[in-house]
This record gives sequence, structure tokens and C-alpha cells, in this order.
Amino acid sequence: MSALEDDTKAGLAPRGLVFTNLLTPDVDNLFSVFRDAYERRNNPSGMVNFGVAENSLLREELVRYFNTVGLQLSSKELAYNGRFTTSQKLVEALANLYNHYPDGYANRNDWADRKPLVPVKPDHIHVGSGAGAVLNSLAWTLCEKGEGVLLSLPYYNGFLYDFTFKAEATLVKVKLPIPEAGKSSHDQAWLKPDTVQSYELALLDAKEKGIKTRVLLYCNPHNPTGQIMPREMTIELLKLAAKYDLHFISDEIYSRSVYEPSPASPAPPQFHSVLSIDTLAVAGLHPSRVHVVSSASKDFSANGFRQGVCISQANSALLRALNMQNLPSQSSTIAGNLWANWLQDTEYLEWYLEENTRRLAVACSHTQRWLQVHDIRFVTSNAGHFFLVDFRRFLGGVNAEVSSDSSFDEIEDARKAEADLAGRLIKGKVFVAPGGQYEHPVPGWFRFTYSAEPHALLEGMERVENVLGLPAKAKEFGLLDLEGGAKQPPKRGLDAKTATESQGEGAKEALEDSNDSHKGSAHTSRSHTVAYPTLLSSAEQPRKSKRSLFQRLLSLALRDVIWN
Repeated sequence: MSALEDDTKAGLAPRGLVFTNLLTPDVDNLFSVFRDAYERRNNPSGMVNFGVAENSLLREELVRYFNTVGLQLSSKELAYNGRFTTSQKLVEALANLYNHYPDGYANRNDWADRKPLVPVKPDHIHVGSGAGAVLNSLAWTLCEKGEGVLLSLPYYNGFLYDFTFKAEATLVKVKLPIPEAGKSSHDQAWLKPDTVQSYELALLDAKEKGIKTRVLLYCNPHNPTGQIMPREMTIELLKLAAKYDLHFISDEIYSRSVYEPSPASPAPPQFHSVLSIDTLAVAGLHPSRVHVVSSASKDFSANGFRQGVCISQANSALLRALNMQNLPSQSSTIAGNLWANWLQDTEYLEWYLEENTRRLAVACSHTQRWLQVHDIRFVTSNAGHFFLVDFRRFLGGVNAEVSSDSSFDEIEDARKAEADLAGRLIKGKVFVAPGGQYEHPVPGWFRFTYSAEPHALLEGMERVENVLGLPAKAKEFGLLDLEGGAKQPPKRGLDAKTATESQGEGAKEALEDSNDSHKGSAHTSRSHTVAYPTLLSSAEQPRKSKRSLFQRLLSLALRDVIWN
């Protein structure tokens, strides 16, 4: 029996066809990056992925840790979650994390001024199946169809899916000065507090077009630049949110992937979570409008856990709505238990948080030195797993001179050249994300992920050199050395060899592959008594929906695409 060639005859509802049409050949090609991933032992000719934010720098240690301590399951983990979408154990562990472990730079010197103003409680936390699913639910809860979400360019491409494909919100895009290569964070015009004027102009322009803006979406540390947003800028945007009664969503998924200043970025601003700011006092924004999103994926190097977090300290109605929406797609109790046990293992957690930021700094510096040898410019970063690199000179011809001042036609031509270059890199078995994915205003900028394991990083650098016609310098740099200055992780339970044998050959092979990577690399004071009211006025009560609860829950069957 032959398959249907015409999707319109598949018997799908119109909204189902919308999602079918999203899986274009281009998107399927992107998924091929995951299907053909580089593995030194099993797939050495596979795709090296410098285009997706995934941190492999501590993979050996995490594999060893989880295979050693085991699942540590109780009967509860084999039953339904006790708190709708997660367990009490995990939300208690998360509350302890936020209240007692510094984000930002690893040192605790200024932690008293940056910790949550109001201690995070388990009842402030919602856990869903990944940060994308949480943002998707926030969009559905806070925006009606066509209402606006204010965010700046360039932006993390997953936001497009999270806010528009199901919730059908409208992205109100803010044009800011372009992040510049060779400048420190303090000298970047796009990070100045006065850019709030551009946000307001975009909001007012959308209003003239009949779009009511409901949300200001803030990404700090920023994706795709890897830069930290100054506290002064955050406060100005909080004031704007207060002025127009916007919900302020702060995506802080890289808040514990912030590393020390480097020669390329000597004096970046310190990270300040919006949870550390008295939004009512300094900006006039009621805390019921402030929501923080994070997950296990980035700061904890566990994209596959699919554990997304939303913290909202003064809006219990929002949290109830998120819980009900996510009943059909609850987070895994098994993955949640693994994460909770890790968060409760104080000694190992403290080691990991410090060692992770150290390795990110080492990998970032190593990659930037390699780019400097080739005279390739980049925007300095101090957070996340990536930074922006300037590949314009490889676009060819007049496209290499494209800038923000170029004409519309020139931009379009250069964008095609950017796509061609991305295609050539993929053909050369290395994926680097083109700036067009993030709506970077100037074609030729790419987001480069440097947190690959050492062999993949070296192999990918060599492939980039080959595709771009550059001198072979990567081998001279050798494998990324992660051992120098490293602290040994705390020992746990059985030794790793015994543990991996008990877990099976797959785990043993994964650990051995990770060990090889590292063997190669060796060669070469404030009061916390503030409380906020949680009751909303009658005018702020949730709006009635024409959809039944069943219809709302049914719509959640469409799973989120894993972009982040």
C-alpha cells in the first residue's frame, strides 16, 4: 500500500496540517545533524555539531557519576508525579539551589547582593518537560492569539516556536545596535540602558498596527551572543514592563554557565537574576508579573533530561494554569529523580558548578585563540556555550562587505550567500548555526558552540579550516586540555569500572569514549523578610476562554521541538 502523497488527504484537522507543514526539508536537514552525530569511536565521519548549544565538557564525569550512584529509585518514581508535573523532592531541591548556591561567577564574594530577594519556595516552582515546553505554556497562558511578545534582535530561534506556533502570539522585534567584535561588554552599545527607548518604540509601533503587547521576553545571559545583560539595563526594562503592565519573562537558562573574565573579555558585568531585584521598589513592577525560566539542559549539561523550570513568586494562578496545561506532557519522574539526587549531593554539586565554569572558560579561550590565528573576528562572551563569529569574508564577492547600512537587496543577496556557506559547512560534516536562524540583521555572522568534547572540537576545527580554505592550524593547537587546573570530583560509591559493568556495555562504552577524550587532552548582606502580596484585583483575574478544558489539554499533545 502506497503512502499518501497529498497531506490534505491525510484527514488531519487544519491545525494539525500547520504542524505537518513545519517539517520542511530544511528542518529535516537540521535534524539529520542529530541523527548523524560525530562519535570518535562509533561514527568518526559523523557531523560535528557547533550549531546546537550542548555542553559535553563534563560528560565523562557525569556519566561516571550517574552510573556509579545509580538511579536510587523508590516506588514513588514509578508512579505518577505527586505535584502534577513533577515531584516534591525535585522542587525542594531546586528551591535549595536557588537560595544557597550562587549563580553568575563561581565566587561567593558578592552573593549577598545577588541572591533571591525573597527566598524561593517549592510552591513558587513549576517543572515541565524542558524549558521550551515551559515557555510554550507561558505563551499560551499569557497571550491571546495575535498578542505581542517584545524581544530584541538577534534572538534565540526557539522562541519563535515557543511563542508563535501553538499560542499564535506575535513577536514584536526590537532593533538594537549590532553586537560588535573586539569590544568588551561595557562598550557594547546594545547593552546600554538607554536602548529601552528602542523597546518602547517597537511596542508603540505594534500598538498602531493593532497588536497589544502582553510580554517582555528577556534572555540573560543572552543567546546567541553569550553576553551578560547589565543590572542597570534590566531595571530600565522592568520599568518599561511596569509602564505598560507587561509580564516580564526572564530566561536565565545560562545563569550558572557564567565564567571568569578573560583577556578577550576582561571586565564583563556580573550576572544579576531578576529574582535578586526588588522590582516593585526600583521599577514599580508588581512581582506577579515577573517569571524566571531555566532548566537542567544548559547549566547542568543534561539536555536529554527535559526538565524545564518556571519560578513565579507572586502569581499562584499562573502556576496552576501551567500545571493543568502540562498534565498530558508531564516531566519524567526518573530524570527528575536523577537531577534531584544530584542537587542534594552537596559536595558533588559544588565541585560540578565550579569545574563546569572553569572548563567553559578554558574551551572558550582555546577556541577564540584559534579564530585569532585565522584573523576571524568574534563577539566576546562570558556565559553560555557559544559566541558570534564573523564569517562575512567567506561569503564571497560583494557579499563580504555587507553591513547594517546595506540596501535591502544587498542584505537579501548576502543572506543567500550565508545559507550557501552553511550548506557547504554541512557538506563538510560540520554544522555552525548561521545568523539568519537568530534574525541577526547582518548576514555572515554565525553562532559557534565551543563546548564540544575535545576530540569533536579539534575535528570540527579542522573541518571548518578545510571548508573555508584556511591554513591547517587546528592540529598545532592540539586537543583542548581540560586537565590543567582541574579538581578531581568527589568519589562516590563503587568505582567507575565496576559501576559501568553493572550498568551494561552501553554505559561502559560511553565512559571509555569520554576517558579517551581526556587522556588525549593531557598531552598537549541583605534582609530576606520582604514578602509580596499575591492577590490580584478583579480586573487582573484570568480571562475567560472560549475553549473547553478538554480542548486546551488536547492541544498539548503536540510536543515541543528541541531547538535549545
